[in-house]
Amino acid sequence: MGSGRPIDRWASSVLASLTTLAVLLRLLLVEEMRPDPKMYPKVHSPRGLLPEETEYIDYLDEYILWLVKLARKHGIWHNVLTYTSGISALAIPFALTLMAPGWVPASLALLTAVGQFVQASGQNQKLSMISHEQASRIQRAKRDFGFGAATTAYDTDLRERFKTFRQTVEQIKEESGIHVFRIRGQEPPQIGTGYSGTGP
Repeated sequence: MGSGRPIDRWASSVLASLTTLAVLLRLLLVEEMRPDPKMYPKVHSPRGLLPEETEYIDYLDEYILWLVKLARKHGIWHNVLTYTSGISALAIPFALTLMAPGWVPASLALLTAVGQFVQASGQNQKLSMISHEQASRIQRAKRDFGFGAATTAYDTDLRERFKTFRQTVEQIKEESGIHVFRIRGQEPPQIGTGYSGTGP
């Protein structure tokens, strides 16, 4: 009976720690998935746009917010996996020193290996940077279009500026999509210009 109590204490301690960690990570993910509006202030559309042009601008606002959420999610998982692997690896010598049951250092070693494998295969840090870069480039293109179109006197000039703006945005999306496919070790599909490969 007495020999089983240390194991029970270790099991309860590990289970409580993992449960607490899971709850904290869940709360962190929910909170960090909320983009800060100050990061990407909304640029008001210029006057004189056609309904379909206004619809495209509104779509870009939602797309940028989606990119921010995606970037922050990848960044969070990169940090979680890095800290989990590092802390688990550092805890192994202490578990051996304290003569913990054999399954404790074995579990820590497994957790370290799994974290490193998922981190290497997921490439979350690179994906986070690409999403942030794409959101920033599209936001800059929106600002350039909005400020430049405000000084346009003729509808034909506005139509031409919007056409150039949309081509710029779709090119940015396509370039980012190609980078994502390459990071994942895949060949981008040959389906023509304008496909982003990263979302809506």
